[in-house]
Amino acid sequence: MATAKSMTELYERNRDVTGKYVHATSRGHEAIQLACAMQLKPQDWVSPYYRDDSILLGIGMRPYHCMLQRLAKRDDPFSGGRTYYCHPSLNDADKPKIPHQSSATGMQAIPATGVAMGIALKEIHKLGDDYGDQKPVVICSIGDAAMTEGEVAEAMQMAALKQLPIIYLVDSAGVYLPMQDEIFADKEHFGRMFRNNAHMSAMGITQIAAVMGSCVAGGAYLPIMSDEAMIVDKTGSIFLAGSYLVKAAIGENIDNETLGGATTHCEISGVTDYKCKDDADVEKVGTEWLLAQSKELKAAGVPVLHYYTLGKPHVVCNVVREL
Repeated sequence: MATAKSMTELYERNRDVTGKYVHATSRGHEAIQLACAMQLKPQDWVSPYYRDDSILLGIGMRPYHCMLQRLAKRDDPFSGGRTYYCHPSLNDADKPKIPHQSSATGMQAIPATGVAMGIALKEIHKLGDDYGDQKPVVICSIGDAAMTEGEVAEAMQMAALKQLPIIYLVDSAGVYLPMQDEIFADKEHFGRMFRNNAHMSAMGITQIAAVMGSCVAGGAYLPIMSDEAMIVDKTGSIFLAGSYLVKAAIGENIDNETLGGATTHCEISGVTDYKCKDDADVEKVGTEWLLAQSKELKAAGVPVLHYYTLGKPHVVCNVVREL
């Protein structure tokens, strides 16, 4: 974390020069990037976004290696100096693999999807190495400017087309209200998401939500409309407006836990089905539930599609490995 912070500070002190070569840094995303990277094993694959310095540090690279790529040096471990900075590729035996890619505007999703499909095909036909319960995981990191409502809609459409269940790991502050006219408008936007929730449920496609943070306004609808919902006690919450807005609107003093926490929704409203004590408990409950519901899919060798918003990487990795 300290190294990532130092890299960011050095970049920003020299922005007039570095801005010509490096798009951005991992500022603000260091913790989740490191948490993700530290879960990965040599058999796994990762497609970083161009801001993902901390992912590279987390898998064992050093700032020196990043500088070699930036300066197009022969010893650059990513490409021998042949690719633009922040577009790494890696095939080290002791690290997760990074496919050659472009990370502009989310384009790394394409090779990452191909890798995931290839791994699934090999597993179905029992080709390649047997990793036991440590099956390969493919992680695609998409930056906040590249992940839009359109990609969420596409994930839902793929689930509907292939009849695949979806796990939502949810932590959402809702939308920025001054831009709501640009967000709820057409078929690719967030208003469409809730229609998709309903239609997928009618089609019998399993949707599981794990509420692992505060889910406000539009961010509250998705877990409510899922087939099964878990919520982390004292961490997760679901409401259309938080306690401060309630106070401003009607003068009532109430805390967020009482307003929409795990006890309220598991024992009073019935919005959520399982109260989990922590993230690890979410992993356990979610895995058990999904495995119980996915026997037919597993028997047919059909992979499970996982989509998450602001993820908890260790939960994603371990649930995927279980499947």
